Amino acid sequence: MTKKKQSNTTTAPNLPTLPTQCFAIPTGQKNKDNTSLLLKVAVKPGSKQNNIVQLDPHIEEMSVQVAAPPVDGEANQELCEYIAKVLTLRKSQVSVHAGQKSRNKVLMISEILTEKDQQGNERRLVELYNKLIGNMQ
Repeated sequence: MTKKKQSNTTTAPNLPTLPTQCFAIPTGQKNKDNTSLLLKVAVKPGSKQNNIVQLDPHIEEMSVQVAAPPVDGEANQELCEYIAKVLTLRKSQVSVHAGQKSRNKVLMISEILTEKDQQGNERRLVELYNKLIGNMQ
């Protein structure tokens, strides 16, 4: 009998269904109130301009081109600012959760969901997904 590997994400009954696999809901200390969301991103730094180049509901990460070079965290900062702008969030709501020095990153989007309103959360996730799709090049 094989043991099932535990995941760092959850799909508890009070949490919404995610519209794409690149979104995840974190568990543990970082998300005690279930209001944060994780977003898997493959970053291509040093591009001509900031663009979302790939977002498919069936793949696990989206691809984003970032104009800043991968030097001293410039690309990370530009990525967070760009995603915040696309999703019409405050810059402070988007941060690099994992992959500081990697092209494959996990962004934490804070204060985005409400624990008690599952229907509202589902609408919010669809709204975020549509904003990402709308900015895809």
